[in-house]
Amino acid sequence: MEPPIRWAAGYVSLRHIPLPRVSAFAGEGVYTYVRDGALTLAGLRGSRAAQLIGRRGARNQVAEDARHLLLTGRLKD
Repeated sequence: MEPPIRWAAGYVSLRHIPLPRVSAFAGEGVYTYVRDGALTLAGLRGSRAAQLIGRRGARNQVAEDARHLLLTGRLKD
């Protein structure tokens, strides 16, 4: 038996709460991670981070020196 959850009104068991959908990483969309043998921004950072960078126009996050740092762990000389 699973432990109950304490809410303001008392204790409630999870088995009585209907869940419409359960997913570890729910998300929508189609993302390209590799194009022409090279990682895309989504492939390098992940789709959610790439989406946020694109929305905010964070050009410093897509510059070649940032890409080099992520791929190698070192700053460019």
